[in-house]
Amino acid sequence: MEIITMTELKPLAFAMVIYDMLDTKEVKLVGDAIILKYKDPFMEKEFQRIRKELMLSSTSNKYLDGFKLALLYNLDKLLPLVASRYKSLDPARTQEIQVRIKEMMRKVITNVVDINDFDRLKDDFKKYVLLPIYQLFNDSRRR
Repeated sequence: MEIITMTELKPLAFAMVIYDMLDTKEVKLVGDAIILKYKDPFMEKEFQRIRKELMLSSTSNKYLDGFKLALLYNLDKLLPLVASRYKSLDPARTQEIQVRIKEMMRKVITNVVDINDFDRLKDDFKKYVLLPIYQLFNDSRRR
């Protein structure tokens, strides 16, 4: 049995987290999953209050901007992870993934004006970033 190290897994795991962040249903249900997992009355009340405040029209743009910033931060962190892990394995594919990540960052900045806009990015991220990283991960395991 071969052991997979955290270093080997990190770019793929990070890409999977970003993919989940692009799921509009998850973005809209912020806090709900936590409420369902932990039946704590205090936490339930606080999460409901926070969620209600985030969804108010006066604060929803701030929430969207904060979420976009978190997504951009994660995409920016993914760039060097992909380069350091896979550049020696396949420089051309690694470069293509990095180009696609940068394109995704530009799209987040310029095209996302509503929570629902994340759904439009999800498929491209999966096709051009997540799956190619998964392929590189598998290729690196075969070596």
